Order: sequence, then C-alpha cells, then structure tokens
Amino acid sequence: MWDGPLSAAAVATIAATPPALPAVAYSTSTGVVTTYDGVDDYTVAPDDLIQSRAAMTVETWFRTTETRGGLFGYQNQPYPTGPTAHIPSMYIHSDGRIGGGLWLANNPPMFSPSAVNNGAWHHAALVGDVDRHHFYVDGAFVGTTVLPITDLPMIYNQVGLALTTSWVGGFVGWDFFRGDIADFNVWDGTLTSAEVASIAASAPTASVANLTASLAGGTDYLDVGTDASLTLTDEYTLEAWIRPTGNGIGGASSILSREGEYLLAWWQGDQTIRYAVGNAGWVWINTGYTTPLGVWRHIAFTSSDADGMIRLYADGVEVYAVAGGGTITDFIPAQNNVQIGDRQGGAESFEGDLDEVRIWNVSRSAAEIASTYSRTLTVGEAAAVAGLVGYWN
Repeated sequence: MWDGPLSAAAVATIAATPPALPAVAYSTSTGVVTTYDGVDDYTVAPDDLIQSRAAMTVETWFRTTETRGGLFGYQNQPYPTGPTAHIPSMYIHSDGRIGGGLWLANNPPMFSPSAVNNGAWHHAALVGDVDRHHFYVDGAFVGTTVLPITDLPMIYNQVGLALTTSWVGGFVGWDFFRGDIADFNVWDGTLTSAEVASIAASAPTASVANLTASLAGGTDYLDVGTDASLTLTDEYTLEAWIRPTGNGIGGASSILSREGEYLLAWWQGDQTIRYAVGNAGWVWINTGYTTPLGVWRHIAFTSSDADGMIRLYADGVEVYAVAGGGTITDFIPAQNNVQIGDRQGGAESFEGDLDEVRIWNVSRSAAEIASTYSRTLTVGEAAAVAGLVGYWN
C-alpha cells in the first residue's frame, strides 16, 4: 500500500518488473540427465528438505517406460529401514500415470489425466502453500488438495526412490525409479502456474553431462547400491579425481567404499591417502602419500593377486607399492552398498569435490592408468574397455 497516488508511469514500471523467483533450496545439477536403473540407484537429498517447509515447490523432469517407480519420497526413517510415516511424493501408478502429493495428502493422491510412461520427457511440479498444494504435469494444472502441510518428523528424503506400500497404484515396498531424471529442484517458496508452465516448456537435452560431485560432508554423498558387478575379488582398481576442501565428518574422508571389502580415503589429520581392503585384513593402512586441501589430484589404487602387490598412483605416477595382493574377503557381509563420499558402516564423509570415479575388476597397469586418468571416457570407450564395472563422471 502506497501512502499517496502513483503516476501512470510509476504503475507501468512496477507492472513491468515481475517478482523474483524464490531461492532454490536443493537441486541436482541443472541440465544434467541422471539415469536410474530401477534396481538400487537413488540419490540422497538433505535431511529436513520438505519437513522444514510449509511453502515450497518440488519439480522435476523425468522419462520412463515403466508402470512403477518412485521419483521422490520422504519418510521418518532412512532407506532401507521400514518407517512408520512415509509418503511417495511423486510416483508412477501401475497404469502409467504419475501421482503427486505433499503430506497431509489424500490417498489416492492427485494423478495426471493420462499415462506418462511413453519414454518421452515429462515435467511434474508440486506447489505447496501452507494449507494446500497444487499438482502440475507438463505445465498443465492437474488439481489442488486442500489440507495443511503438516510438520511430521519425516526428515529423510531421496530422489529416485519412494516407499509406495499402501498407496493407490503403487508397488508394495521400496520402489526404485527406472528411467532418467533431470533438473530435480526444491524451491524455497511457491511458483506460480505461469512460472511452472515456463519451466515445463523447455525439456532437457537427451545427453548425459559430465559433472563434478561437490560434497558438503555429513549426509551429502552418493549411494550407488549393491549391484553384483561391484563385488571385487582378486584383481581390481579404484580411481577418482579428488579435491578435499574441508575435514568432512569423522577421522577419514571416504572417497569410495563398499563396507568390509574396499575403502579408499583421504585422512583429515595428516592429509594422507589410506585404505582398508578385505584382502589385507580390513584395517586402515597408511600409504604415506599426502595431498593437501584445495588441490586436484588423481588417485588410482590397484590390487593384484597375480603379482601379490598393492599400489597407489597419483596423477599417473606410482607413489606406493607393498606386498599384499590376494582375494577379497567380505568382513561385513550385511553391508554391501557402494558409496561415493561416505561409508555405510559409519559417518566418515568427504568434504570437497570428486570426479571421474571408476571401479575396475582388473588390476590396471601403470601405462593403462596413465593413458586415461586425465580425460573423460566416451560412452563407446566406457562400454568397450575391459574390466570397467562402475563409472561416475
């Protein structure tokens, strides 16, 4: 309210300046397409992402050909623990439609008028505003649920996974999404219908981008699941570009881990690279090689039963070698999730940047490491090169 009249020119000036968009509270990297395998892929989002807000917008691009799959969910226990309160905030119905809702939500939630599992890009948005929330699909308004957005202790959130048990058209159990997700955003405020339509008007590119994982430590890490191909035996190589920027959580900053089998870490106290592997007793072993805060360094760790040696390479040069090859024994068989930036067995998280993370089921030679450590592998190379079983770039 103005304390006096405005001129026509002043009104025109105000009308010509639309209000600013709310801030983005959480986002996957803009323009990036992430492929989820529908088996065990998902992305952990920060705690309290939804529970701490009453006004927000959750929106994402996705494409799938499936008749199931959770795009986004939150609950009061982290996966895989069974929660007592949960909501599949966005999920694919058994008939191919997408459902959406924020708690409190009706069951069934709001559903798209038609199926969205045709393999094409689709956009979904949930706009929450204190006592109601609206659902949009492909920029078009679907409906409104008039119920308060309540402050239940559902603090755990994840992209690509939701517990859909008891929800109409949902799978019974934890439901992993199979397909592509791009530009997943949680806005710290409500978007207008016009703003949602504007976002939905520009589908993402189909290509998968090259990224750097910038991790804040704590709950900020990537869990890539328990795929059998990531079980290593007597010949293997672990690789990553690392740039630690802080001390993370715990004594070790985990770079890449599978609990009880293999763990590569940057040590916060003396900035050394250390490892624990199932073919060397599953105890921390110090390589003595150091890399400081703020510096990019390529690290490659190899173990070979054939020559009985464990080696570490930094920027393609061998910096550590010790007898200790052999076949991995799984010291903790109940924990098999491969994590990038943390470990399943305890909070020892990496703070900084990680890139070009690779897992091989062969022990690569010095020449092989030197030939590829400084560049991204093309899709064709990654598919054709022998022994590459995991690659995150």
